[in-house]
Amino acid sequence: MDRRIVRTRRAIREAFLALRAQKPLEKIRVRDLCEKAGINKSTFYAHYADLYALAAAMEEELVQSILASAGQISPEDLRLRPEQLTRRLYEAFVDNERLVETLFHGGRKVLLVDRIEQGLAETVLREDPAYWDKPVRRVLLSFCVQGGFSAYKNNSGRVDDRTLVQTLGAISRAAQNIEALPAPPKKGETAMYPAREEAERILAGAKARYDQVSKTHGRWDDHCRTAARCAEKIAARCPGLDPDKAYVLGLLHDIGRWYGDGHLCHVYYGWKYMNELGYDDVARICLTHSFQVQRLGAYIGNYDIPPEAVAELDAALSAVTYDDYDRLIQLCDTLAGTDGPVDMAARMEDVRRRYGDYPQDKWNKNFELRGYFEHWGGADIYEMVKE
Repeated sequence: MDRRIVRTRRAIREAFLALRAQKPLEKIRVRDLCEKAGINKSTFYAHYADLYALAAAMEEELVQSILASAGQISPEDLRLRPEQLTRRLYEAFVDNERLVETLFHGGRKVLLVDRIEQGLAETVLREDPAYWDKPVRRVLLSFCVQGGFSAYKNNSGRVDDRTLVQTLGAISRAAQNIEALPAPPKKGETAMYPAREEAERILAGAKARYDQVSKTHGRWDDHCRTAARCAEKIAARCPGLDPDKAYVLGLLHDIGRWYGDGHLCHVYYGWKYMNELGYDDVARICLTHSFQVQRLGAYIGNYDIPPEAVAELDAALSAVTYDDYDRLIQLCDTLAGTDGPVDMAARMEDVRRRYGDYPQDKWNKNFELRGYFEHWGGADIYEMVKE
């Protein structure tokens, strides 16, 4: 574009912003703008039909600039990293504060936020048309965008930026987890996971059966209790997670050990056992807890179940979309020793020594999960789980 045109448009816009900061749009006159910009009316009309066209163009550019700052938001981002969207939007609002306050002054800010939400929804829709099949997802996007902006607008300057953006991110993540929470069971229905007392009874019964058939008499029940306590403590630090549910899932993640000594069989028989009891959430954890990397080939140990059971397990694992309870128990399984929390790296090294292998991608994933929950909980993982 010709440099003179660029300079003229810049002068027009700067003059418009200066006037718009002093008075509403309907009280601005083209004559005043031209005088301030140092141009004549014919030059202004060569670029814009009227002042409303100028305002609309500048508003649209601001909306697109904020959307660009938010990055290419994907359905996966909204599912797993909603706090990143909140942080990017916050930073974009701060970077464009003058334009936001001038172009969308007062009650008109709601129009800006509505347009940003609509733009994000359209971006996600293009990538995954089926993403909005669950109505809760649209509500969550509205909450992250509208609620985040309101919190920013009302608290900016009163709370330091770092605290504000961390708080907004934590709230966004807590809201995201609503999608993972099951609906309360109706009268007469079985809950998706048992109460603590029932879970303890199930674990004690499974351990008693295990002791009758086992040759090694491992303390896997103590490992489960450590995992449960770790899961409960981490969940208590992560808004949106239910500490009681986390405790029960951690307590029963290895319940397939009731079958006796073995490897992959404990995943398979735990999954089947909990499904039979109607505890779908626990069955899911029995299925996923050994697979930080979501593929059956990542399992460390023997495939000690029939080929048809392997195929069944593989299909079930592939069909799961991990949520934060899956990730939490995977992490706590790695943290949990029989006598309390242990160093992750040392425990993985012990597994490598005993089995002769520990896939690097699984090793890396464990540390990724650690960072994920440390960021969410706002503390070192060992600080959160200390006894």
